[in-house]
Amino acid sequence: MALTPEDVVKKEFTKPKGFGKSGYDEIQVDDFLDEIVVELRRLNAENEDLAAQLADCRRSSGRPANLGKSDSATSVPAASTDSPTQATPVVTPASSAPSQDSQAAAAKVAGAERELKDVEGRLKTAREQLAEAQRDTQAEQKKLQELRAQVTQAEQELKDAKDRAAQAPAAAAAPQQPDGGAHGFAGGAAGGAAGVIALAQKLHDEHVREGETTRDKLISDAKNHHDKVVGEANAKRDDLIKTGQRKYDEFISTGQAKHDELVSAGQAKHDDLIKTGQARHDELINTGQTRHDDLIKTATDERTSVLTDLGSQRDGLNAKIESLRGFESDYRSKLRGYIEGQLDQLKTVGLDDVKGDKQG
Repeated sequence: MALTPEDVVKKEFTKPKGFGKSGYDEIQVDDFLDEIVVELRRLNAENEDLAAQLADCRRSSGRPANLGKSDSATSVPAASTDSPTQATPVVTPASSAPSQDSQAAAAKVAGAERELKDVEGRLKTAREQLAEAQRDTQAEQKKLQELRAQVTQAEQELKDAKDRAAQAPAAAAAPQQPDGGAHGFAGGAAGGAAGVIALAQKLHDEHVREGETTRDKLISDAKNHHDKVVGEANAKRDDLIKTGQRKYDEFISTGQAKHDELVSAGQAKHDDLIKTGQARHDELINTGQTRHDDLIKTATDERTSVLTDLGSQRDGLNAKIESLRGFESDYRSKLRGYIEGQLDQLKTVGLDDVKGDKQG
């Protein structure tokens, strides 16, 4: 259970039982001091946890800006994966310079980091104050131990006084002298023992009252100082927790708003690029289709013209071939007639020559 300043103020110790004993029960005092030590350790652990939380806040303060950058950076490749024909329009905006909104967000993050450093400085101061309070508490514990030692010494002195007071009546009860002078001396000794006992009791009471007064003063001072230190530490801790939580909420809200703004801007840019790329794609498709149709028509017309020219040339060549074939036939016929005429002439010339030789 957590120890509060009210518990320290309202704490009551029982008086030790037994005649002549004063002060408080040492076991209860030791247990209460152990509770104080446990509470101080718990406060130290809470301060360390707060320091860790502040460190986490500082680490997570740059996160929304990073998330925005990552979203704006990843929105461009998303457009390129939707249709392969949009590569050229999408890549061009990705290399643009950072906008003024990103610079403002970076400035806000830098200011937040400076504020976090300020909070860390105050947390360090609170830790130093807590360490000083722990040292003061240890000093008060040391004083309390010294007071215990004084109380123990006073109790020992009281015990010794009681022992001496118990020995005095025993000495007075020794065998009396038979004469009257001895009897008077014994009566004086008894009166002296009673005076010693009364004086010892008085000294004991004064010493005990002084010790109790000193002890109460020390305990009161220690409680007041402890309450003051614990109150200041709790107030400082609560202040740091509220400040850290407020800053954390502010960072989260600002980062989330910036993240949403960057996501919206990136989505709008993405949609614009998609629309522009789709229009460019349709325009290129229409232009290419028109060019394709024109090329097909031109090629078809050229093919028809070439085929027509080739048909005309073929017909002309066929006519020339037929003409050459007729010329060849006529030439062959004429050549054959000529050769046959020459053969006949040779035959005729040969017979006449033979006849002339015979006549000669």
